[in-house]
Amino acid sequence: MKIEVNRIAQGTGKIVAFCDVRIEIDKDLFFVEKGFRVVKSADGHFMGLPSDKRADMKNYATFLPSDALKADIEKVVFKSVLNYKPIEAEKLEEVSLDIHDKLHSGDEKILGKNVIFYRGGDVRAVEVMGYKYLTQNPNKRNKWANMAKEGHKVTWMKKGDKEWIARIVDGVFEKLTQ
Repeated sequence: MKIEVNRIAQGTGKIVAFCDVRIEIDKDLFFVEKGFRVVKSADGHFMGLPSDKRADMKNYATFLPSDALKADIEKVVFKSVLNYKPIEAEKLEEVSLDIHDKLHSGDEKILGKNVIFYRGGDVRAVEVMGYKYLTQNPNKRNKWANMAKEGHKVTWMKKGDKEWIARIVDGVFEKLTQ
C-alpha cells in the first residue's frame, strides 16, 4: 500500500493546513480521501479526519480508518504538511516554467507529484506547493484551444481552487492577477 498527500491548502488560525490523501492499494486500485486537517494545539500537532457537518450542526467523521492505517496516514500527512514550503514569490515564475515544460514533455511525476489526466487525456494537470497547473484543453472553442491545436504549449495556473493567476504560452509566463 502506498500513501501520499495529493493536495495541501494553507489553513488559518489553529488549522495549519487542509490536505487530501491518495491511498493506493495496488497500481490500478486507489482512492483519494479529501478533507484531512492538521491542527496546532498546546501539545503539538494532531490530524483531524475528514468530517461532515450534519443538520444538528455537529461534525461526523466520513472516513474511519483502522488505528494502524490512521497512524500510517498521519506520518505521511505530518511529513508533507510540516515540511511544506510554498513557492517563494521571486521563484514562482522559474518554478512554473519548469513545471510547464514537464507537463508538455509527458513526465508522469513532477516534483514528486503524480500528473493527473482529464478529458480522456487531453488535459494534463498537477498540484504542486499549493498551485494547480493544467494544460489547455484543445477541444474547447477559444483562442487558447486553437493555439494548442496548432502545437503551441499552453498551461494555466491557479492558486488552490481559486482564480486563474497565470498563463504560460510556449515558455512565456504571464501573470493574470496581482
